[in-house]
Amino acid sequence: MLKSAAIKLLLFCLGMALAPPARAQMIMGQYEDEAPLGSWNQGIAYSAASLSLGGSGLFAVGDSLIALSNPSQLVFLPRLTISLNTSITSASLRRFGILNTGPISSRGNLSHRVISPAGGGAAYQTGPWAFAVHFSREESTSRPPLDITERDASDQIRYSLRFRQVGHGDTVNLAAAHKISAGLSIGMGVNITWGAFDKTLEESLPLEGYAITDIKSHRYQGLYLNGGISWIPSPTLDLAFGFRTAYTRKADSRSLLRYSAPSAGTRIDIESSDPSHFSKPSILRIGARVHPVHDISFTADLSFHRWSQYRVEVFQTPRIRDFDDILVAGIGCETRLKTALFRSPAVFPARIGIQWDPQPIRDPRSRYLNVTAGFGVSWKWLQLDLGGRLGFERGSEDKLSSQQVFLSLTFKSD
Repeated sequence: MLKSAAIKLLLFCLGMALAPPARAQMIMGQYEDEAPLGSWNQGIAYSAASLSLGGSGLFAVGDSLIALSNPSQLVFLPRLTISLNTSITSASLRRFGILNTGPISSRGNLSHRVISPAGGGAAYQTGPWAFAVHFSREESTSRPPLDITERDASDQIRYSLRFRQVGHGDTVNLAAAHKISAGLSIGMGVNITWGAFDKTLEESLPLEGYAITDIKSHRYQGLYLNGGISWIPSPTLDLAFGFRTAYTRKADSRSLLRYSAPSAGTRIDIESSDPSHFSKPSILRIGARVHPVHDISFTADLSFHRWSQYRVEVFQTPRIRDFDDILVAGIGCETRLKTALFRSPAVFPARIGIQWDPQPIRDPRSRYLNVTAGFGVSWKWLQLDLGGRLGFERGSEDKLSSQQVFLSLTFKSD
């Protein structure tokens, strides 16, 4: 009897897995399976300094990580610059995976934290040319782990559920820049990206002697260009333009649906392998930096993300992503205190900023208001920066939040 019921359950799961896509797919919004942790708008790489300036990342702030957002700025760095970057990303989530999308619900939001090597690399300048190579951890698609158990009156486990989702995207950037004149430069970068995604759902009924496991994984890669133009029309004004091309992440996707009943000696595996595609949007950016007085500067950054280009096809099945094009805006201020440290000149910058970060989902309309701040020290050949961002989401009624902390270490030599 139990075996018959279990097989019926398995057949139902198979039918759901193999059936054509329903016309009315549930839209999870902020945290679809492939959504980055924190914000959808993570096609822009930050250092600690640029993050703390309201995300204004079109101007070099002493580190070589500028190659990832505006390589034309590389010509304004010292002859040799080596930068390392690490980050902590934390966010609250409401609906993801199987949580609050079906019979399993939570009373409040869940939080998740990821510590990662956010990037690193080096830039070298020779004459009017500059070259750079960098690695960047572009995003995390990990989710909070779920472990649920139900016990009977005798305290025996009668049902258990285990959910895991981990994923990340990495990029290697090769960039070159050329100084056309004293205040004008151009730059271009080639980016090779790859990543992994693994989601596992295990359901077990120990007293009835069977379990069902559903595993899905993607291994993807892609290629895109980034570039920029920098112009200094006056001693008190810098202007910049940057871009990233649209591209497609092509994935080798695999799935495994397993029914096992050890007591009956039964195990059924159904495996499949199909291509998946994730079409990422192009990004256009413009920015300005103003130096009204000595040792004080203001930056502004406006980026256009063409999310209407976004397309997702998982196991050759299109997924609904009703996204709009959006504008992300940020402003920041930096002050620099010049003093001496161990009898050598040193600069202590302090930074603050604010960023308006609307999400591309049409329903519900959602946006983050991010407050940023940071500080650092530049001494001899060493620069150390710490920057943070605190985001408050509104519009979805879930009252989500996100936090990021970046630590950047830079070595410079003329």
